[in-house]
Amino acid sequence: MQKGAKLCATIAAPDIKTLMGETRRALAEGVDLVELRLDYLQRGSEEEIAKEISPISNSCILTVRSRAEGGKFRGGERERLQRLLAVSKAGPHYIDIELATAERDHKLAHELERNSDVLIVSWHGLEGTPSRRELATLRDRAMKVGDIAKVVPTARRLEDNGKIISLYNGKTRGRLIAFCTGEKGIISRVVSMMAGSPISYVTVAPNPVAAGQLPFKLVKELLGPIVR
Repeated sequence: MQKGAKLCATIAAPDIKTLMGETRRALAEGVDLVELRLDYLQRGSEEEIAKEISPISNSCILTVRSRAEGGKFRGGERERLQRLLAVSKAGPHYIDIELATAERDHKLAHELERNSDVLIVSWHGLEGTPSRRELATLRDRAMKVGDIAKVVPTARRLEDNGKIISLYNGKTRGRLIAFCTGEKGIISRVVSMMAGSPISYVTVAPNPVAAGQLPFKLVKELLGPIVR
């Protein structure tokens, strides 16, 4: 069993002031990382966002999730990628970009990799959980492009947890984040930490950003021996 999974609080807010306030609160509570969902921001320039993020860049995962994978960005695709590239200049420890985007725009992926320490290449399935073979193909494609692969389908049945956990093996340790979202996927969030996931996403807010996210304090209390 791997020790050292980092607990990451997902933070989403419509304006930069609220976003940073919730971020500071989460870090004060003791989370290891914060994932800043910048696609939720409705106000604030890229320059302002980068300036606010810069002091805590070592504790950040930055992402501007595409609408196709559950994101809330209101602008067009070009604007979305411009935002992600602009805020990446704050030098975050992690940047999360979709597999589809990274494979389509190699130049952008390379720039984001240069602007961060770790590039997470992710896939989010909103309709359900594909077959084990399809999931393995997604994992391998993402690991080829990024430093860490993230594969997150939606659990419709409890059996989907077994499919996603089957992606872990000795070669993926520390390089794969794989779990199911949704209430039926909660068990995979817990087991993924035992299987070698370097990061587990939690919530510090009453209403989690993603269905199935467990409260930070509960995870820390119950799983202290296997998290940082």
